[in-house]
Amino acid sequence: MNSLRKQIKKEIKTLMEGSTIRRYPAPDVVIKALKELFPGPLKRFVDNLKQVNSTTPRYRVFLKEGGKYFDLVLEEMSVVVEIGPKSYWLVNVSEKQEAIRELDRLLLKPVYNLQGDEETDDSDSSGGGSTNSDTAFDDDGDDEESESEETDEA
Repeated sequence: MNSLRKQIKKEIKTLMEGSTIRRYPAPDVVIKALKELFPGPLKRFVDNLKQVNSTTPRYRVFLKEGGKYFDLVLEEMSVVVEIGPKSYWLVNVSEKQEAIRELDRLLLKPVYNLQGDEETDDSDSSGGGSTNSDTAFDDDGDDEESESEETDEA
């Protein structure tokens, strides 16, 4: 019953956000960077893209695999890919290859259901939002704290 309640709350929140959030096309430089990182159509890998409020232009890219994400930072000279604590400059070919390998590891890394209930999917531990999950490492399942931590990081 508790999981049904959580699912209903999540669905209501998603529906409310869908009617209040305006959608804008992504900048060309972001699309070009994503095409350099992912082979084939972007819809196979990317679930959502959000602009983060920060001093430098930054976009958070949400992947389709288990709510994982990484950041694209637009610098003066190049686009920087931030995956976890590491950052990779796309202007440097060797760093671009390292970023592609790291994204491959991120996509292949399994998503564990921390509640231990095999019947529910792992979207119960989402951070809330227009995607299945807005946080990559939501290990406590507390939705409000993970959203505030995400806005504090930006």
